[in-house]
Amino acid sequence: EDPEAELARLRAEVAHYNKVLQECPEDVEAQTKRTRQLFLRFLVFTVHHVADYLTDVAVMVLFFHYEQYLFFSAAFIVHTVVIGGACVYITLRDRDVLRFCKRHPIMLPVVVLGLGICQLIQVKLAWTKYQVGLKKAAGAADPDGGQ
Repeated sequence: EDPEAELARLRAEVAHYNKVLQECPEDVEAQTKRTRQLFLRFLVFTVHHVADYLTDVAVMVLFFHYEQYLFFSAAFIVHTVVIGGACVYITLRDRDVLRFCKRHPIMLPVVVLGLGICQLIQVKLAWTKYQVGLKKAAGAADPDGGQ
């Protein structure tokens, strides 16, 4: 091989990495900001979803306590059967959940109740979206395109 061509290639590579090192602090700062934004979005969604769920349960308890059985029945059907049923469907189609249930089949009723009926699958999906966002942010900050 030609030593001059090899030297030119090495100089170009060094110049590339020097440029990457000079740009790095800005990339790290931008990635940190994006990471914080993603986590804040996840946290706000989780708090909102849990508060909404607890409010729905509290309303049903109040309907039952004040003997408003028609309203209680309607709220229970919509909240548990319709929305909870949709969440059970989503839960049983999620790859991570299916993988977990294959390893621990005895946990299936707990998974259906917790993630499905109690609608915590929404929080799990938000966490997954947060993780994907972190990976994208890390890939965008990598000058080699995350490879």
